[in-house]
Amino acid sequence: MAAALVGADSSAPSLVFLAGVLLLCWRSTRRPLFDQKKLSSSKKFLAALDSEMSAKHTDNKNLISGLAILIPARNEAANLPSLLQSLMKAQEQGARVLVIDDQSTDGTAQIAHDMGFEVCTTAHKPEGWSGKNWACAEGFEFLKKAGFTGQHLLFTDADTHHEPQKLGALLEWFDSEQGALMTALPKHRNPDFWERLMGPFQLIVLMITNAMQSKPSADRFFSIGQFLLFRRHFYEQIGGHFSVKSELAEDLALAKICFESNQKFIVYSKTDLYSTRMYASLGEFVAGWQRNFRLGMPYSSVQTWVETVLVIAAILGTWTWPSYIFTVFIFLFFQRKQGKFSMLGALFYPVSVVLFIFISLKASLSTLRKKPILWKAREYSITKLGLLIFILSSMHTATTRAAQTEKNTVIITVEGLKSGAGGIELSLFDQAHEKAYPVDPKKSVAQVYKDLQGNKKIDFVFNDLPEGEYAAFAYHDEDGNKKINTNFVGIPSEGYGATSGAKNKFGPPKFSDAKFLVGKNKAQVEVSKSAAETSVSVKIEY
Repeated sequence: MAAALVGADSSAPSLVFLAGVLLLCWRSTRRPLFDQKKLSSSKKFLAALDSEMSAKHTDNKNLISGLAILIPARNEAANLPSLLQSLMKAQEQGARVLVIDDQSTDGTAQIAHDMGFEVCTTAHKPEGWSGKNWACAEGFEFLKKAGFTGQHLLFTDADTHHEPQKLGALLEWFDSEQGALMTALPKHRNPDFWERLMGPFQLIVLMITNAMQSKPSADRFFSIGQFLLFRRHFYEQIGGHFSVKSELAEDLALAKICFESNQKFIVYSKTDLYSTRMYASLGEFVAGWQRNFRLGMPYSSVQTWVETVLVIAAILGTWTWPSYIFTVFIFLFFQRKQGKFSMLGALFYPVSVVLFIFISLKASLSTLRKKPILWKAREYSITKLGLLIFILSSMHTATTRAAQTEKNTVIITVEGLKSGAGGIELSLFDQAHEKAYPVDPKKSVAQVYKDLQGNKKIDFVFNDLPEGEYAAFAYHDEDGNKKINTNFVGIPSEGYGATSGAKNKFGPPKFSDAKFLVGKNKAQVEVSKSAAETSVSVKIEY
């Protein structure tokens, strides 16, 4: 069959082509959003999403009135009117729509005010935060202080256009599925001719990220910051955007936390919830996707790279007329579901594929050279995304996971607090980063912030940890400013503690004093806290 299809004398190119195109088809085919074998309420809710006649679901004002839609915006005067126009019906039905003005200079806030929407303006971004994460965190704090008690939070970008008539059914289904976090694929509007030629490029991206899998795995998943729907309890439980404050790919980082917390992460793989125009020019397209590729590298696996090379080799390296026609048909069939794409894009798919290779190489070289990332007129230094380190760590991770026979859970209980004010930030380090302990939480395995809400005891749970030595450090953020306060000589003035009873002698506690074992024995280690009488106990379960 393969030989007939590609017209080759040798079966090797035929097999490569067949394997590549089948893989592309499989990764581009949308998986069911619910179990087809179960006649559950999910089917009814999704039918409501597909039908414009389902008013009793889409007009569910009780759910919509408990929804906050948060829009971080920095110099988005050109995009904001279209987005806000699409959200007017949601606001009329009771949704709380908040535009978070991130120090804009183009009248972004005034546009939102004039259209009748709520606006909050961020304070200047602190050191160690990405701009978008700071804006999202500030927006949520604004809503809490304003008395918002709803149970759903939708973070979206200014370059989107939504279909609010579907929100009621979507929220009902999301709750029925017990989702903690959901992302959704966009429909690409593509008003310009060059954009409509990029269908094959977008399909390769979807294949790499496994975006059509509605129930993804922690090893390979899709998440996009243009649509992040949270159950509020989960968002607060993980510390919100504070937990990813320095991440530029906050969408992927938040999804990863969802997996690590054993909560349900959902990818809504249809494209009927919102549309977008991500980039207005080809130059922006190249620069934007170069940035996206760089940020996505740490979340990729060796399997992802192998599949990508296989697909590109199949559609470019086995060139015959039958294989070309068959590949064109595949792109035509699948790109129509993702937005307004042209037949010419499929006919000239090698251009799109070559552009994908070009951007990938640029991203890899920029990463190796540790070039900073420019985003919204802000420059971010990237020092931990070395391509070689990434590949080696991916191989090590794959080897480690294959060798693991059981999953390990660590429960860290912070207790002994003098008050229930503010929150607790806890960082968990592994042996590979012992030199960073505890002063550089960016290099920790996990950095989690939780509001105390009046409690004097709180648990932190870390799942699926590999065997090894770990050390944790926690401090009591009593004033809620989400940083550890120090006196004039740099000594913490807020309560803190470390595992294994590690003491602060002439500097921060050492990893060697604070370490404990995971997966090798069962133990409960008590940790003392000097300044505010905080104690941390660690219980290992596997």
